Amino acid sequence: MLKFLFWNVGKKSIGDLVGSIASERDIDLIVLAECSTPLETLRELNRTSPRNYFHFPSPTGRIHTYSCLPQGSITPLVEYSGLAIHQVTPPIGKDFLLVGVHLPSKIHMNSDDQLLDCTTLVRKIASFEQRVGHCRTIVVGDFNLNPFEEALVAAHCFHAASSRPIAARRQRIIRGESYQFFYNPMWNHFGDRGPSPPGTYYYERSAPTDLFWNMFDQVLLRPEVMDQFDDTSLEILTSVGGFSLLNSNGRPNQSVGSDHLPVFFSLNFILNGGSDA
Repeated sequence: MLKFLFWNVGKKSIGDLVGSIASERDIDLIVLAECSTPLETLRELNRTSPRNYFHFPSPTGRIHTYSCLPQGSITPLVEYSGLAIHQVTPPIGKDFLLVGVHLPSKIHMNSDDQLLDCTTLVRKIASFEQRVGHCRTIVVGDFNLNPFEEALVAAHCFHAASSRPIAARRQRIIRGESYQFFYNPMWNHFGDRGPSPPGTYYYERSAPTDLFWNMFDQVLLRPEVMDQFDDTSLEILTSVGGFSLLNSNGRPNQSVGSDHLPVFFSLNFILNGGSDA
């Protein structure tokens, strides 16, 4: 079982909290966005955990990846416009692509811009899937998009379905072109599902239409890895080391952590045997 953590740490010096989560949850792979203290975070990870973590720095500073898998298990492939692709080869089990993303917000892009940006990024992901010879791909990060937005659900973008049976079709044909699916399990956590909060990011504005809670931080899975994913493992974390990450109103507490909440999930690659790539 491989355990994953994603957190947009909001440029906060909270490596101690990341280390606490890693120790409590025995995290194997960590992807951080807006991490302004990557080496401090690495020190905290190795101080609090009995396992030895390695740091895979971001050339642009947007995405930092950490792993305690044996050295040589992670191969950085590319970082491109808020997207970092690593090939992960566990000691036992099939290799896969881990894609970390931190996409621009609507402060910097409108919906059309985001749509075009995601179209380019998905093509980049597909090109590396072709390069490694499989589609065992996990995309995790801060999309600055909600699950229902066109850039996530459109066929020429992430094509991320809310339903396992639909995603299990693997692809669909539109006007003679084939488009691969992703599965987006974050739909199951959007709203008052409980006990987790209704989203990962809260923003309230003075406008007639307001969502209040947003699900910007998400994990998308290709159908080829859905069988290894247990939906019940997916959590929006609200406490670390006995400290709540929420304020008295149940919203992210920036005085303790980040304005985003962390996302935890696990996949069982180990039981599938060696790579068939």
